[in-house]
Amino acid sequence: MLIVFETAYSQAQGIERAKISESGTGTLINGVCTVQINAVVDNDTYYVQLTPLENYTELYVFEKNKDSFVVKSKDKSNAKFDYIVVLKRKKDKESTEIGPKKQK
Repeated sequence: MLIVFETAYSQAQGIERAKISESGTGTLINGVCTVQINAVVDNDTYYVQLTPLENYTELYVFEKNKDSFVVKSKDKSNAKFDYIVVLKRKKDKESTEIGPKKQK
């Protein structure tokens, strides 16, 4: 299932659109969890957003692959977390970048 939502940012001109590819709940075992994803994507074409459940623990995405990503915690806990996989927006010809210009 693909959910599309729109969010307006005050600095952007117009509406920003993101596509949530999938979401779910994972459980760390000794501070590590590999989450399989169904989307066929490259590891640099999606973001992963994590939300710890129950007790707070520091979570981070250790590795992203084409069909999975690895979540780790610094305290080696067995915590649960929710995740959302968001596909990165493709640059289109009319989009305007905001922020400092890259030096060549």
